[in-house]
Parts: sequence; structure tokens; C-alpha cells
Amino acid sequence: FAGQASLAYADLLLSGGETDAATVALDRAERLGASGAPLFTLRGRVLAVTGDVNGAQTYFDRATGADPAYAPAHLEKGLAYVQRNLPDQGVRS
Repeated sequence: FAGQASLAYADLLLSGGETDAATVALDRAERLGASGAPLFTLRGRVLAVTGDVNGAQTYFDRATGADPAYAPAHLEKGLAYVQRNLPDQGVRS
């Protein structure tokens, strides 16, 4: 449960704009056993917020690959496509 708690904490930090602290919390979550679509989606969100849309897209792809039914990953993936001026792909994802 500690890994999941760290994921939730990272999400809270990211919501407050604290990207560096969110990255640290995500690293901790991973060390504590968190993995899969929620982790990859949050890592992608951190990268998107810091301007690395291509890096974010990679993590969103990993998230949808890890769990094709994880809706937040598909949303973020679509938004990243739109940010990259690829709206048609964004709608399809």
C-alpha cells in the first residue's frame, strides 16, 4: 500500500504544480512496488507539464499498453496528441 500512497501523494503534488517533488514521490512509489498504468500516466503528466510532450507521449503509450482499459491514460494520450498538433490521432486514442 505504501507504493499506492506515494502515487496518490505524487498526484497531489503535481496538482499543486510541484513537479520536482512529484517526480521524487513517483520514484519512491516505484521503489515501493507501484507499477503499471497509473504510474506511467503520472510520469507522463509530469513530463507534459514540464514541456516534454514527446517524453510524456512515451509514458502514455506505456500506460495504455500496460492496461488498455485504464481510461485516464487514454485521455492524457489524446491530449498529448492534441498538444503536438495531431488532433485526429488525439480523437482516436
